[in-house]
Amino acid sequence: MAAAFANPLKKLPWNVQKEKEREERRMKQEGAKLYRELGVAEDATFEEIQEATQNLLMRYEGDLKKKVKVEITKDKIMQLRLNQRLGGLLKENKEARADSYLKEDADEFKKVKREFKPPAWTRGLIVKPSGQWRDNCIIFFGGSAVLGIFMPSAAGGLRFISFLLGAGFLAKRGTPPSEPGQPYRERVGIHTPLAFLIAFLTYVLSLSIATSVTGSIPAIADNKIREGIENMIVSLSIGLVTAFVQPYQKK
Repeated sequence: MAAAFANPLKKLPWNVQKEKEREERRMKQEGAKLYRELGVAEDATFEEIQEATQNLLMRYEGDLKKKVKVEITKDKIMQLRLNQRLGGLLKENKEARADSYLKEDADEFKKVKREFKPPAWTRGLIVKPSGQWRDNCIIFFGGSAVLGIFMPSAAGGLRFISFLLGAGFLAKRGTPPSEPGQPYRERVGIHTPLAFLIAFLTYVLSLSIATSVTGSIPAIADNKIREGIENMIVSLSIGLVTAFVQPYQKK
């Protein structure tokens, strides 16, 4: 009558853990014996087990009893591994598993093509530049920055030229190519004053930052190279904005 009722104490967490450990030891002992009989290591792969099985079957070619025993041993090993996996008892080397995950993540990261994604709030105002547009900005605005370093006396004029270039480039960027004989006024839209406004704000802001930075450094404040450094900051700032900002919006 007592055998009909399950022992409620077995449901306690520490008893469940003990039972799990006991089952793990039993499986480990049983597995060690089976692996020895087959002549393979406990961490042998499926291919290694198959190879060992075939070798033993060839060795016992004329002995049916031993061949059957080999097959049974292999089947027991497969069943044991299945039970270990189902019971969560088959442990894996943590470092090897971590290395595997890292390698898989690295391979997956390499496969993913990373695209430039501007912030959503820009609403199409920021656009990734093409190779040609990027090179044009580097040539014109980078050239202006370099010239200002070697010709500090012309830095003021170069700054203003960078502003005009930036406004013109911004007004043109993204617009469809003009047709022969098309009047210029037909290519002017709401994006044109916006382009000049962006260029002007960039010019004023970058010049303010440049003068503050150069004026705070004694070695530069009273040096004639100050104008060249300020021009470099302004030209590069306008060039960066010109490279990525597109006031014109396609309809």
